[in-house]
Amino acid sequence: MTSAETNRNNTPDFLVYINIASLLTTLFWALHPLRVEAVAWATVRTHCQAVFFLLLSMLLYMKAIHAEFNRRKYLFLMASAFVFYTISVFSYSIGITFFAIYFILDVFLFKRIGNSIGWWKAQTAKKVLLEKIVFAIPAVLIGVISVVVRVKSAGVWQPPVSISEFGLTDRLMQAVYITVYYIYRPFYPVDLAPVYTTLVSFDPLSASFLLSAIGLFIFSLVIFILRKQWPIGVALLLSHIILLIPVMGFFEHPHYPADRYSLLPSICWSVFLAMAFLYFKKKGIRTLLIVCMVVILCFWGVLSVKQVAVWNNSESLFSHTLQTLGGDPYRYDIYWRWGRYLYEKGRTDDAAQYFIKTLQIKPNHPEALYHLAKIEYDRGDHERARSYYQRLLQVAPNYFRNSKR
Repeated sequence: MTSAETNRNNTPDFLVYINIASLLTTLFWALHPLRVEAVAWATVRTHCQAVFFLLLSMLLYMKAIHAEFNRRKYLFLMASAFVFYTISVFSYSIGITFFAIYFILDVFLFKRIGNSIGWWKAQTAKKVLLEKIVFAIPAVLIGVISVVVRVKSAGVWQPPVSISEFGLTDRLMQAVYITVYYIYRPFYPVDLAPVYTTLVSFDPLSASFLLSAIGLFIFSLVIFILRKQWPIGVALLLSHIILLIPVMGFFEHPHYPADRYSLLPSICWSVFLAMAFLYFKKKGIRTLLIVCMVVILCFWGVLSVKQVAVWNNSESLFSHTLQTLGGDPYRYDIYWRWGRYLYEKGRTDDAAQYFIKTLQIKPNHPEALYHLAKIEYDRGDHERARSYYQRLLQVAPNYFRNSKR
């Protein structure tokens, strides 16, 4: 950067522009319709709480780096960043790989580590790597705990799927699909649904998976070619992939993408937009960018209001989910859940209809059989109730023992 560019970037007009750009790109993330699901689940799944502590940790980490030559302040801020990171991963492990983001900041933003041969031998590099090892400790600990729970608590979680059931190539293709999905989804938030079934009937040679692989290869190639002119692109792509690792479904099949999983990786693309604002120098273009962003935010607001209506209550959620699934066989899972909800509300006649629809798709569904047996018994039709109970015991002999009925 020349001295003239430096002086121009320090002018009041430029600083105002930077603040406006920062605000708009932050709102691009915060007001996005993809955020609605995470907020709707806030009292049950603590994604928002975990992300709050992650962002607080990152803010303190960046302040610590700026105060690196004031040892006492540096240690206090770095320790605070570590504490809040630990709180985050123990409240919800969505940020279990976030410690690697600090390393990316050190390399691409703060330039704390050089790019010369043998850089890892330098004293500064050793200090930086030691910091990251300390941050990795709670992440590794919660990772080990999560794996042990998955393996040992089969009644609560499904155990990790074996390699014979879901091979390494399949897992790689699934990871590629998810990586691409969460790149384009922030820019194309239409047809949002509580459940996406693309990965249920898994076919790695289908168009969606092959196009994802080709798209990611081309995108990565462009980023690699431009790595010297635009190194932040490498940082953003690496950060995106790292933040997605916990939700790539390496240990489960089928795996379901979800809007709430976009909370962290979407931040990368808000940063991308902020960097795009800095690229343009002419005042007219910058004004046009601001106007366009305001229009987009208004559009986001409209879509978010519609999403709030979807997540307003269980019935609106089930209804919207069935609309988005269409003729997908997976809709049986929504039918029985809706039936259970209606049954618990005392609307047994309506509930029975949804349990019957469940059995039309999946004739041996235990929950549907159990609830229909109870409904028929309460109606006084003991013969039909006995028939449902007999079918239930045939398909799930240990149902009452496992379900704690």
